[in-house]
Amino acid sequence: MGNFTRWFEKFVDQCDGISVYFIDDANTIFNSDIDSKVLGKYRESFCKELRSKYTNNDSFSVPMLSNFDERQHALYKYDFSPKEMPFDFNLTEEVLAYDATRVVPTYQAKHDKLSNIRASIVLLSCSALNESIAFFQYIFPVSLLGSDKGVLNITTHKTRLVELEHDVLKLNANFVFMQAKKHYFVENVNTLETRLHFKEVIHSRAHSYSSKLEELGIVEDLTKFNERIDKETSFARKLVKAYKNSAVIKDKISNEKIIEFAESQEYYSKHLKANEAGSSFKLDSIVKCKRFLELLNDNFLKSELTEQNYLARSKDLV
Repeated sequence: MGNFTRWFEKFVDQCDGISVYFIDDANTIFNSDIDSKVLGKYRESFCKELRSKYTNNDSFSVPMLSNFDERQHALYKYDFSPKEMPFDFNLTEEVLAYDATRVVPTYQAKHDKLSNIRASIVLLSCSALNESIAFFQYIFPVSLLGSDKGVLNITTHKTRLVELEHDVLKLNANFVFMQAKKHYFVENVNTLETRLHFKEVIHSRAHSYSSKLEELGIVEDLTKFNERIDKETSFARKLVKAYKNSAVIKDKISNEKIIEFAESQEYYSKHLKANEAGSSFKLDSIVKCKRFLELLNDNFLKSELTEQNYLARSKDLV
């Protein structure tokens, strides 16, 4: 992803335009009608945050979304199918398609409360590159201060404190995902799963991969395993990661070799036990299910320098 990171850095450094759109509960897109001077300040702050988190940060990386591992300063590139895309991906696509002649209705703040806004899209543009990036932001309740909420909300007015008469919406530089050209990059995976309903995709994929594991015959009984998929999105996500990205699967390591390795390492052998025939694992507890996923994801690594063993849940091929 070196080409993207260099392009993204150049885009942020030369960014010279911004527009902000609001999405209401009916998924209608509105022009925010924010004052141009305020937008200018927001663009500068937004780009400053992008530099701090990503383009000027040595830890910046762009792993695949299916390989999510909770590392910091990462934008996870969407690598699932188009059919599995959240609905909101269509909204950034629509905004990016706007041209100068497109008339977008203005959000009527005087008549429609800010509480009707469920999301915003920040469109940054760079005239030097003739490119734009759309950032999708989910509006959490904490971002909105309603004038009718609480016993008393006060604000400053000249030299006095007066009661707040209008809603206040706080916008920052955090986002759920961004779209650059035809590619999507996720910043907040948790919100993508819970608010944009992507966890349904994760659970569906996990069950699909569980069926494939059954075909491989590496597990004797997947009942307990499938129960964890149903109950825990984090477990389902780890299975998707392991099956979609693991070299153990891609290199078609034999069941016999996998079992032999597990039995040779105390970390695994304490929990993972083969059946009487020695051909598959018995996963009849939560701990065994978790250890099996770690084994499948090749998390157990040995340093060639120190000859010490490590669990590496975040790793990149070199």
